[in-house]
Amino acid sequence: MKLILCSLFFVQLAFASNDSYITSKMSKSLSQSGYIALKQKIKDQGYSSIKSLMYVMRNNKFPIQNRWRATFLLGTIMGDKSAHFISKFNKHPNWMMRLASLKVLTNMQYKDEFFYRKLITDKSLLIRNEVLESIRKLKIKSLAPKVWSMLYDKKNYHKENGIKKRSVIINKAIRVVADLDYKKALKPIYKMVKNSRYADIKEDLNYSIKKLKRL
Repeated sequence: MKLILCSLFFVQLAFASNDSYITSKMSKSLSQSGYIALKQKIKDQGYSSIKSLMYVMRNNKFPIQNRWRATFLLGTIMGDKSAHFISKFNKHPNWMMRLASLKVLTNMQYKDEFFYRKLITDKSLLIRNEVLESIRKLKIKSLAPKVWSMLYDKKNYHKENGIKKRSVIINKAIRVVADLDYKKALKPIYKMVKNSRYADIKEDLNYSIKKLKRL
């Protein structure tokens, strides 16, 4: 029923008109004071600003910073009613829009597994790092196996002077699987901590061992 009502709401929005003042202001770079004034106007208008904010988010003719701002403003005005729309931006070609959707939905306590699963393998290291924090914060335990799989993803490694190096993602993933109480990781982590190849992440491995044994 909630999904049906949400769908009907967006159908109504499709026939609403854009606020030319909002779209005009957001079509150019804004000073901090200019943005604060616009933000207040949008908040004062409430739901009548929604169509314009959605338009800005979807249109690449607007400055990316303003599209980022529109995402946060939409989440502020609509709350969890905006989650379905904002979640679609986890596939957006611009990494800033993917990151904006991630931050807004995390703050909203949105726990749809599919949304975060998609970002675990995102091409942006920044987003992969951020989604780990979101999964940890929201305690999405069903994604623990997917988090563990990050240790085998080539994107999470880089070469330095011809030597394969682990990115910070590996350190964080090892800790997050423990925070999610993923007991299946305990045995391989024991093996890793005994192997000198993993000496650089020994602190992270020990953190997970202690936490998984305690939980």
